[in-house]
Amino acid sequence: MFLKGAEIFFKNLISRILFGLRKSKYKPGTLELNKNSKVLCIRLNRAGDALVSTPFILLLQRSTGCTIDVLADKFNSFVFENNPSIRNIHKFRKSSSGIKEVVSLIKQEKYDVIIDLHDDVSSTVSLILSKVKGTEIAGTKKKYYKLYTKLVDRLDPQKYHIIDRTLEIGKIFGLNASDLRPVINSTGEEKIIVDKFLKDNNLNGYLIAVNISAGSNARFWGVNNFKRLLNKLNEFDVKIILLASPNEIDIANEISEGNFPVSAEPTFGGLAEIISRVNLVFTPDTSVVHLASAFNIPVFGIYVHYNTSDMIWSPYNTEFDCVITKEPTLHNMDYNEVEQKFIKFLNQRLKNETST
Repeated sequence: MFLKGAEIFFKNLISRILFGLRKSKYKPGTLELNKNSKVLCIRLNRAGDALVSTPFILLLQRSTGCTIDVLADKFNSFVFENNPSIRNIHKFRKSSSGIKEVVSLIKQEKYDVIIDLHDDVSSTVSLILSKVKGTEIAGTKKKYYKLYTKLVDRLDPQKYHIIDRTLEIGKIFGLNASDLRPVINSTGEEKIIVDKFLKDNNLNGYLIAVNISAGSNARFWGVNNFKRLLNKLNEFDVKIILLASPNEIDIANEISEGNFPVSAEPTFGGLAEIISRVNLVFTPDTSVVHLASAFNIPVFGIYVHYNTSDMIWSPYNTEFDCVITKEPTLHNMDYNEVEQKFIKFLNQRLKNETST
């Protein structure tokens, strides 16, 4: 923990020094892209961060025909796979040599524009951009704004969804967007595996996915809470899939007690394929939220909203309701409050289903 803190401290210190010594590169006006333009989009961090960037990538490629590469990392590069808007995915190695490799790649590829898709400051990205010369650099206005040649103001995170804030970058290229969703594509093999899973478990009719995994203990709601929720759902004429990450399948089986099928898809595309087949998703705040919005699947979420006033990362342009705690974990989130609100949400969806 100490070494990690020291790394962040010195990285931020170097970035501040570079920023302080630098003259602003900013030039007013828009940039024109066409089918001959080459663009590098940078988006590191987690799967959810990658997913909320895909609507912008779709907008840019569809509107201009440009060639788009993505710089990602091991925690999110898989999200960009099989995306028809993307030519190449470059995986960043988090190290000083990794930064050198990226700078060398940028020189070799001769990109016309580099687009920083991070909504907030990334010290790693700032270090990379500080070493780039002769290339247009676009992004939202933030701490190290002198590194960018083209900027848009960052929309208020208390009022605007993260996808809208990212799409705002499109104005640099004269683009506006509406009704775009995250983009994720499954392979043919993943579709076959999911088909078999659904058939083997007789999962037809109204299908609810209950996801227990969110990548951290703070966002795990608890075995007993999930058991109670599943028992409540048994009162309805619905089928249920329990979703879990592969490393939490034992917890999922403990919750299921053999009464509900458990899916722990090893690939992100497989998880996306499962989500695309259900009618409703119950989940803590994680990338599953954005997978659901990719397919316009209604979502009920349980959220930790601790020590921040920013808007939660809700599904985009999708039917949604949630329970939010201001505590740092979900551990004390009241079961009765969640059940009451979720069942009301479910009943409305079932009513809509029967009326169509």
